[in-house]
Amino acid sequence: MTRPLPRLVAGLLMGCFACGEPGADLVPFLEVPDSDSDAYPYAAIDTWELSIARKGDLEAIALVSGEIDDSLSLDDIAYGSDLVVHLSGRSAGSELAYGRTCAFDLQRGDSVAPRLFFSRIVRWATGPSLTVERSGAMLGISPSDSGLGLFWSGQKGGAIDLVDALEQTSDGNAIPLEGVLLEREGASATEFGDRVLVVGGRDTGGDAVASVEQILPSETTVNNQVLQVVGPALVEHQSIELVDGSVLVTGGLSQASAGGEFVMSDTAFKFALLGGELVQRDIRPGLALPRTRHAMTRLGNEVGADILITGGRDAAGLGVAQAELYRPLSDAFEPIDSALLALPRMDHKAVRLPGGFVLIVGGLAIDGVGGVSPVRELELYDPVQGQFRPAGSLPSSSGVTGMSVTELPDGRFLLAGGEDIDGQPVRTALIARFDPIDGVVDLSPTASLAQPRSHHAAIALCDGTVLLAGGTTTTSSSTERYNPPSAGRR
Repeated sequence: MTRPLPRLVAGLLMGCFACGEPGADLVPFLEVPDSDSDAYPYAAIDTWELSIARKGDLEAIALVSGEIDDSLSLDDIAYGSDLVVHLSGRSAGSELAYGRTCAFDLQRGDSVAPRLFFSRIVRWATGPSLTVERSGAMLGISPSDSGLGLFWSGQKGGAIDLVDALEQTSDGNAIPLEGVLLEREGASATEFGDRVLVVGGRDTGGDAVASVEQILPSETTVNNQVLQVVGPALVEHQSIELVDGSVLVTGGLSQASAGGEFVMSDTAFKFALLGGELVQRDIRPGLALPRTRHAMTRLGNEVGADILITGGRDAAGLGVAQAELYRPLSDAFEPIDSALLALPRMDHKAVRLPGGFVLIVGGLAIDGVGGVSPVRELELYDPVQGQFRPAGSLPSSSGVTGMSVTELPDGRFLLAGGEDIDGQPVRTALIARFDPIDGVVDLSPTASLAQPRSHHAAIALCDGTVLLAGGTTTTSSSTERYNPPSAGRR
């Protein structure tokens, strides 16, 4: 449900340095959930506040507040870059609804309409409809600061849906990207600057796809939206973006030629842009411990930050307990002798917490004869000690595989959906918070999804909301959007 902001908040936001000079019109495009949704904001609030600030600034450039029936307007806002409009709704002084735009620039003569999603916080609302009805696994990613979310089927590939959190579209729904991907299942997708890098996966005949594709959503020419080059034929591998903007790909099963045998790979590759062209380089020697279906986590945001590699399955079909590090400055892999998972697992999630700790979530444990079972136990990697330790357990009602784990603006994590210990898709959503002082990971329930989802895609949009798509058992074009609290969303 979308409405121009002046219909609900009267007045224009205008940029003007001096009378008689051409100004700039800033009219945020307000989007609210339907009135029968739990996320509908207006039934819960009695006052609201409208403000504009520079991205990251706690102090507003201009602010106005009033009763819910009052009209609000901010006038004569100076031109600038990285501006954000905030709208907050309260009841008895407590914030119950919030929304903000992505950052935008406002210059003389501009007329901009950044989208502002306003809803009750810690609630799920119906998100924009996809252009194609889909079921099962999905891939999704949002290139840095683009305002775009990209979704496509993880089972086949092909059509790409774009969700624009920054600018107004005619109906607020997803729009198709004209360029399409090769059909590939189980590919890795990694943010790669202003684009997305897609590597490996299986084609419809079950062979590994020996190509790499770049998705460039900002390109207007269809032939430039998806660029394809020859690449490694891999499945069950992992990829991650390094701080320098390159992409590291490790492990998996490799296939020398179509119809050939899949073999365990210890290889590692690095992809980078050189003069605008994609360059692939082998890293030799590769992984210290060959593995598939593992996880990789960057331990910092500084140049040269190490990559922690955890879990996975080895060539004998058993779980890999020992973790290792990829050290970008020496371009080498190094096993961590003391870092042994208590429960070796694959298909798990591994997320970096404050202080460089890494939380290992869910996955499938592998017994001594190659059998698998879901893992509820959490483990925490301590980068100082170089060891794992227990960190609690997931509730029995939550997903343990196929769930999404998305960082929220305030540093907490949203765990949504997945398959429970019985292999059934769930609607459960949890908030994970790490206390670096006592080293405890707290899990608390939040609003449930509208429908069960597993192996879905989750994207953190530039306005701080989280958008989920796919993973349903029935074909659907629906998405769901979670609105976290305003903390951390300046």
